[in-house]
Amino acid sequence: MSDETQPTEETKAALTPEEIKAMRDKMEAHWDEQLPFLKKQAEYEILIADIEEARTRRLEMSLRYAQMAAAAQGKPEGKSERKLKTQE
Repeated sequence: MSDETQPTEETKAALTPEEIKAMRDKMEAHWDEQLPFLKKQAEYEILIADIEEARTRRLEMSLRYAQMAAAAQGKPEGKSERKLKTQE
């Protein structure tokens, strides 16, 4: 915040109750002005989080499907068949 809205220790003692009330009113007006933007930003952040969650669920389902398909083929996923050495 600017120096106008953040009085220093020296100026706090010099401020009258009317000046303090005026500063508070000014701060409240600023906050009221910013609320619509902050609400839109919060809505945006929630939507982005929902999209990321849906992507994660889709990826998990793809992995499960791949694991089931690999199991149906008889090979465990990620493991190759081991062959024994033949003795000569």
